[in-house]
Amino acid sequence: MHRITVLRLIRSGIFLFGSLLLVRLLLPESSERKTKEKTAGMLALLWLLPYGSVFSRLPVFFQGDMGNYFIFPSVLFASTVIFLELASHSRKAQPLLCFLCTLVLFLLELSGLAYCFYFFHYGTPLDEIALLSILATTPREACNYLSSLFSLPLLAGLFLALTAGFRLLFHGIETGCRRAACRTLEGKKWIILPLVLLYFFGNYLTSIFPADRFLHLYRKNGPLRAFTELQRNLPRNARTLKLEKPAPSLSGSIVLVLGESACRDDMSAFADLPVNNTPWEKSLRRNPDFFFYPHSYSNFPNTVMAVTQALTSANQYNKKPLKYAVDIMTLAKTAGYETYWISTQEQSSVSDAGITVIARQSDHQIWINGPDEDILQSLAQIPAEKKNFIVLHLMGSHFRYDHRIPQAYVEKQHWTGADKTEKTLWYHRSLHYTDSVLKAVFEESEKLPLQAMIYVSDHGEDMELTHTASPFQYNMVRIPLWIYLSPAYQHAHPQTVQQLRAHENAVFTNDLLFDTLSGILQAPSNFYNSQYDLTSPDYSITRDNALTLHGKKRIAEDRQ
Repeated sequence: MHRITVLRLIRSGIFLFGSLLLVRLLLPESSERKTKEKTAGMLALLWLLPYGSVFSRLPVFFQGDMGNYFIFPSVLFASTVIFLELASHSRKAQPLLCFLCTLVLFLLELSGLAYCFYFFHYGTPLDEIALLSILATTPREACNYLSSLFSLPLLAGLFLALTAGFRLLFHGIETGCRRAACRTLEGKKWIILPLVLLYFFGNYLTSIFPADRFLHLYRKNGPLRAFTELQRNLPRNARTLKLEKPAPSLSGSIVLVLGESACRDDMSAFADLPVNNTPWEKSLRRNPDFFFYPHSYSNFPNTVMAVTQALTSANQYNKKPLKYAVDIMTLAKTAGYETYWISTQEQSSVSDAGITVIARQSDHQIWINGPDEDILQSLAQIPAEKKNFIVLHLMGSHFRYDHRIPQAYVEKQHWTGADKTEKTLWYHRSLHYTDSVLKAVFEESEKLPLQAMIYVSDHGEDMELTHTASPFQYNMVRIPLWIYLSPAYQHAHPQTVQQLRAHENAVFTNDLLFDTLSGILQAPSNFYNSQYDLTSPDYSITRDNALTLHGKKRIAEDRQ
């Protein structure tokens, strides 16, 4: 047995002994004390079971912060007993105290079950990035996710089981509060010892799931802290942005389309598939005005994490913190463009800390609650014959895939009657629908007129695991990227055309989008690095030095 394991077992034993001793110091021997101990002991055991079942299956048992999970049950036991005794002496407030105690304990127990479910479903413990995804999930997305895992009868059964569990827990707490073990709560010990116990309870509560994962998000270099610093510092950084030379006055619009969960492995425009699920894009492979990049990757398999680096000057290679970065909307405005952000994705509190902060730097923001094709109405209202920089953020192939496709499109393609549980089938169909939206966007944008159009996905997708940092699969970061340049743009900037063509087989990660867009905008700045720009002869990212998962994984390890 490892030395650390032995030390943590000893520490757990000390806390268990201390908890039992504390209870006996405060409460005399009585049937009332035994009732409270029985309730508290059962709760502590039920809390420990899901975590114990997970940790016992990990290759390095009892390492990391796991030791705290075997100390907390002792603290939980003593805290529950003492709370029940205190509530026993508060007759008027007892119903409210019992409800609040039940709610806290129920959430603690439910957190353990959620942690256990995640582990057995994904095969890895729930980390802070997974928690970030959960926090960013809107109610509609949560319903989509749950309905994909459970049938409606099973969901109803789970709801009834949780309701019954809450009522059973409330009954146990209420029973423990009915009769006091002590006649009165006198002496300094009833002030000092409960306060000491409260300190340990709060201290260890923040070192276990979910509080520890949440705190990790806000720690130094944590993503939520980085998003907050990005929001605070963007205006200041924007004032320091300077172009190396005045941007050219070529009129027309540049359109950036951000896809969602599109994996190039599942797109006929990039892979040899039995079904042509991206017919328009595939037909453009031989069009000299289009440039396809079949070795493109996402910088992270999470929308907020990926897009905040894609649209700022921070990336995996320069290791620049977001608080020192500038965004692409500010760059485009500095280059003389009217900027638009049009999105069919819902806003959420986490997105507000990242993506929406960037969106708010634009001159115009439009948020659409509808299918991706509804974006065309807003696109048609943008004034033509002006320099416009337009970002279209699509729902794309966001899970659930069948919910991304309007019923009218399903009927048009004669897809009715298909089993909605066939995830791969509907994922391919969602890509087919996105292909049709891209075609419509291209045709509508040509009226502006269109100078350039870029399509790139935020991240890829795995049919079993969707997209997570842990467990990680490379298909979660294999993404499509293609670029269109109009004949007028090509005539004005032949060197850009030459370099984009020369780099079509280069490895690209989408956190380099800021630098590449700087090249397409012809707007290099003091935040620009030509080594990260596909339009530059200095582009230096190769399969050997390319990274993903924010530097934790090498593209060279992808065996595709």
